[in-house]
Amino acid sequence: MNELLQKLNQAGLVDEMGNIILERYPDDRYQAVAMNDGTPYCFEAFFGAIMNDAAIVDKYAALVAADAGKGYTRFFDEWKAKGII
Repeated sequence: MNELLQKLNQAGLVDEMGNIILERYPDDRYQAVAMNDGTPYCFEAFFGAIMNDAAIVDKYAALVAADAGKGYTRFFDEWKAKGII
């Protein structure tokens, strides 16, 4: 998970509070998800097990499979295209 956060940060996709920026809007607003705020709705709760499992080689495929309608697949697609995952 730390590697993903580092790559997202290098790509400018982490805000000052440590949230993952999913989408930016023209007026400088953005949509973000908490990386880990202790709730069952944060990114790490949804996908942390995948990112921390060294046995999972294709993180992208595992993330897409685990998305199950949560709506993150389009962001995973963008991250894959940018070489983040």
